[in-house]
Amino acid sequence: MGNGVPLYEAAKRKILKRLETREWLPGAKLPPEGELSRELGVSVGTLRHAVGELCDEGILWRRQGSGTYVRSYRDGGAGFWNRFQPFQTRDGMPMIMVDRKVLFLETIPAGDEFSVRLRLKKDDPVIHVFRHQIDKNGEFQGIDELYLRGDYFKGLTFERFDKNLEPDESLYSFYEREFGVEIVETSNFIAWDIGTEELAKRLLAPNIANMPLIFYKRVSKTYGHIPVECRVIRGKASDVQLSFDITR
Repeated sequence: MGNGVPLYEAAKRKILKRLETREWLPGAKLPPEGELSRELGVSVGTLRHAVGELCDEGILWRRQGSGTYVRSYRDGGAGFWNRFQPFQTRDGMPMIMVDRKVLFLETIPAGDEFSVRLRLKKDDPVIHVFRHQIDKNGEFQGIDELYLRGDYFKGLTFERFDKNLEPDESLYSFYEREFGVEIVETSNFIAWDIGTEELAKRLLAPNIANMPLIFYKRVSKTYGHIPVECRVIRGKASDVQLSFDITR
């Protein structure tokens, strides 16, 4: 222990720093335990403690007989696709959207709200993406708005978003594949709302007027607790439920 920090915690921070600097990308295999423990200046037992905590936190994962890897949204074997997705149908099944229609994409100043939520200056660029969500039955289910840090998503255009986001791909997989941005934690806020005529007009969704809505806001963060996305979702309250697992 040095400076009051347990050795395993210091090793954990060093591993996270390598992830922040992209020395190891999502899906990469970590060096063997003996080699990595020497690099970090700790025992193999201390390294295993640090790696175990990072696995519990969903940052790394162990493949039996193969080694330890950086979690990736593109690796179905990691069970990572739906990690931060709380929306379900009322019977507890995953809420599957077959069409996520991008209506527009624009770059705007961060302003008062998003300068705080994304830790930016008020005039820093934020990419605003606006989409409608259509379920497998062809029914309109809601609207989501994405507010993305311009410095982490350079080169994102309407055409790139619309063309390169695969039909069955999560946004976080898209962020990882296209921009090398890995989402590892979120902060979530939930409220209820009633759609107004004014809101329906602004959201290009006339059918939400007078409709009960779930109002869900999520701030998504990458390594180092850096917020890179704020997502605002308004969904039909009659058709969905939100599921969360909360542990000590």
